Amino acid sequence: MPIIRITTALLFLASSASAEVVVLANRTPAPVTIEIAEANGLPASGQLAAGEVRPIFGAAPFRVSFDSPRGRKSYALSSASAYYLAADAQGAIDLAELGLPAAPTPAAELPTAAPLAELATVPVVIYADDEQLLRPEIWGRQLVARVEAASEILERHARVRLSVQDVRMWDSDDATADFTAAVGEFERECPPVAGQLVIGFSSQFQIPDGRIHMGGTRGPLWTHILLREWSGHASERERLELLLHELGHYLGATHSPEPDSVMRPLLVDRKSRRVGFDIRFDPLNTLAIAMVGEELRRGNSRKVREFSPATRRNLGRIYAALGKSMPADPSAMHYQQLLGASMVGMDTGAPAKRVLAAIMAAARGEQMRVELGSGAAASAEENTDRLVRAGAAAAAQLPPSEGPKAFVLALGLALGDAEAVRKYPRTATMAEQLESPAERRQREQLGIAAQIHGRSDTAKHFFVSALLTAATTAREAEQLGVAKEMLDAQGGSGFSFADLAADAAGIRFAEAVLAGQLPLAALAENFRTVHFVPPLESLPEGLQNADFLAKYGGMGTDKFRAEQERIEQLIDRLPPYALQRLLP
Repeated sequence: MPIIRITTALLFLASSASAEVVVLANRTPAPVTIEIAEANGLPASGQLAAGEVRPIFGAAPFRVSFDSPRGRKSYALSSASAYYLAADAQGAIDLAELGLPAAPTPAAELPTAAPLAELATVPVVIYADDEQLLRPEIWGRQLVARVEAASEILERHARVRLSVQDVRMWDSDDATADFTAAVGEFERECPPVAGQLVIGFSSQFQIPDGRIHMGGTRGPLWTHILLREWSGHASERERLELLLHELGHYLGATHSPEPDSVMRPLLVDRKSRRVGFDIRFDPLNTLAIAMVGEELRRGNSRKVREFSPATRRNLGRIYAALGKSMPADPSAMHYQQLLGASMVGMDTGAPAKRVLAAIMAAARGEQMRVELGSGAAASAEENTDRLVRAGAAAAAQLPPSEGPKAFVLALGLALGDAEAVRKYPRTATMAEQLESPAERRQREQLGIAAQIHGRSDTAKHFFVSALLTAATTAREAEQLGVAKEMLDAQGGSGFSFADLAADAAGIRFAEAVLAGQLPLAALAENFRTVHFVPPLESLPEGLQNADFLAKYGGMGTDKFRAEQERIEQLIDRLPPYALQRLLP
């Protein structure tokens, strides 16, 4: 059989360009020599080992060719898809596709300011708790070697490299017996610098029998991973597999039904001790982490909501397929929810007008009640909550495909800053569709003064950012918020991290509504603004440009990102989001 050479040029194509991804797996009992051709390069030959799963990066369309006892076969491959080679009882080899719902979305061409790195590098800080029995120099070497071994596997599957920056110790609370509580403690005690991944190894837990959390993180690109160190009888290969499982979650992988995948739900099965057992990802999760790796390699993503629309759609296809194959396991559904809804196009017609009309009717009803003297007037914040609930009730009567987006758009116009929405080119047409000049005058005459935490500016930031998320993208909403603060720092009200927190809270709210994580019927019953916007007192405000530069050095610095991370952590602790499932 010819020797295979799937060349470096094929696996790691031009680093200055955005690459499409396709995954090939060999499920035959022997190596298979294949030839891959992609749009911008010459064909490359190589050998796919038995059981191997390999991502191919390049410019679509792809074509794979290989010899079979029944003649040479050649197939076109779709990007953002996974395929496998299989042999029938007579040894004839053929190619099959792993079924994914809907057609793949081609990766968008994203401009970059400089050539991209061949690999995305994630800086890592390692922590061991004070229950570690080995001397620091010994356990430090062991943990660094483990992370480096995991990095080698991630480089093959996702073009992601882990770079250990430091090894530290933290004093874990001996009274903490619950693993989920331990994760929260670890996150508080060991904060990261912006962009870092913090990996903790805890030795304080007894390992009981049965299904337990051996490790956990909260979702893709989350800042922390915590793992239990097994007792002395566990092999280093088992510990490596557990680490790689959680790193898979970090890069967007979910649980897989494939029994030899590192993403199988139960790892305490001693499989990794077998001679010849290869620690690897299954094809669908390889596709997922390869696409997330491309987002990291482009340098434009630190959060799931910053992924390109194409990546989000394609990941959604993968999670839908994995969720269907494991209906009792919630991890794929959880990741699907974190992705949020597709944010392409602007359905701004009748559905949002109906919700806006319901909010206006509720405002007129409150005004009439006060004028007739039938009870004391509600506070501005209580009235804000009541109008949001009225909008949610109206949206809940719409089809599920229309209600969430109509609700968020109507709130932004009714309770946010309608003038700002009309001035922004991307939402001006939408505002005209939602509200005629006469309807606008009627709304203005009602004098709605929405407030959150006693502040009208906070309400405007929250509701407008939510609208922008539904009408454009979360990333665009975030960029507009930062741009406004930079403008305010030039002699205006000053740069305000409190305003940025309100923006971020509005973005998170819109994403959760659009993803179905916040059902409209529930919001209609018990919505309160203070449950969705964190306290703002501790966040710096009023910083003129000179003061902002002196204290933070500008945008994109570690100090600036640290404030952004603090805002995200404040939002994470709010009641609707603190209950997010911890992924084992």
